[in-house]
Amino acid sequence: GPGPPAAQKPLTKEEISQLLTDHRERKWLRQRGKDEFIDFDDVERSQLRGYFDALDDDMSGSIGVQELEEALVALGLAENRNDVYKLIASVDDDGSGLIEFPEFLGIVRSGDGDTNTAIFQVFKALMQGKLGDQLLSFPLVVSTYRRKMLMDAMMGSGARQERGKRIMRAFGNQVRDRHKRSVEEKREAARKDKE
Repeated sequence: GPGPPAAQKPLTKEEISQLLTDHRERKWLRQRGKDEFIDFDDVERSQLRGYFDALDDDMSGSIGVQELEEALVALGLAENRNDVYKLIASVDDDGSGLIEFPEFLGIVRSGDGDTNTAIFQVFKALMQGKLGDQLLSFPLVVSTYRRKMLMDAMMGSGARQERGKRIMRAFGNQVRDRHKRSVEEKREAARKDKE
């Protein structure tokens, strides 16, 4: 059967020294008032861990394309599954097609060190409570944000309305694709039963 959950795996020496290095670097930057250069402080990291765990339904320690797609499309960070595949490919070191927590951080950081990327900004805003109540669970924050986009799409004007419409279009496509996939899977299952 499956081994113990990933969380209980003891850290290797390398991982521990990496964590210490990260921590020291962050402390050094913080002392010099260069907070904006710190990718995530310890509090944010634990918030991101919470988001990650919320997406990781089966607590396997990794999330798949579908879980990531839901969140990224709702937050307006991906238009479709292809965008999500590209993001995953950019950080998926082990080629598993699954995202573990460090890779999730990589996606949020967007891998290329450009901290002004949209994903980074959206997650920073999420963590600062700018997209809704910080105490809400991640899926709730995401669906609240989606509702806000829906309102923008209907009532907003200018750029806000454009963004709202874009996100709602992507969401519509996502729902359609998912429906199509589940119909295909059912057909496939029915065909197998007949054989």
